[in-house]
Amino acid sequence: MEIWLFFVTILNMKSQKAFSCMTIKEQNLVRTLDTPEKVQAYLNRCIPYNWEHSGESLQSFRSVVKSKTAHCLEATFFAAAILEHHGYEPLVLDMHSIDCLDHCLFLYQDKKTGLFGTVGVSREDELYGKKASFKTVRDVVMSYYDDYIDETACLESYVVINLDTIPYANWRFSHRNVWKVENYLGELPHRFVRVSKKRYKKILAQYLKRSKENTTTLEAA
Repeated sequence: MEIWLFFVTILNMKSQKAFSCMTIKEQNLVRTLDTPEKVQAYLNRCIPYNWEHSGESLQSFRSVVKSKTAHCLEATFFAAAILEHHGYEPLVLDMHSIDCLDHCLFLYQDKKTGLFGTVGVSREDELYGKKASFKTVRDVVMSYYDDYIDETACLESYVVINLDTIPYANWRFSHRNVWKVENYLGELPHRFVRVSKKRYKKILAQYLKRSKENTTTLEAA
């Protein structure tokens, strides 16, 4: 119990310090977006996906507020920087694909139910955040498995980490790209997802069929 209280105290101190370093605009976002659902709704409504047309980026929370765009890991920083002030650890769920295109989400546990949910954005609507309705982190990951599959992609493994445990990574306020986080995540051992080849082939076949039908429809239009 004493160890638990120690870590809670440390997290609260970091959160308070981070809030004092925020601009008025950033503080207002923290006050307004006080639940994961509100943060997800704000991302959906006000933060377009960052397609990186000007080059690859990894913006901090502050830079996302300024640019008003975010890809998946940038949106994770945004959610973490806000929700840590409302009692949620700054956790990132990194899901690794066989084509090395990872997908990251902010992971949280509902305070009342204890169920897990996510906040985030993606190129695909199906890979956005999900409400807290999952008993385990693996259940969260598997809820994305089917929609992750295409010609080259397949969810292979995952890892969860507290962003504050990454050394020298100013994911909250840096004015530069925070490549340290991406590099650190890439070096971490991930937990493999065990799925039968039969299931994978079935889902891939369904995806290819839909793609062919969509192509035919577009050509006929």
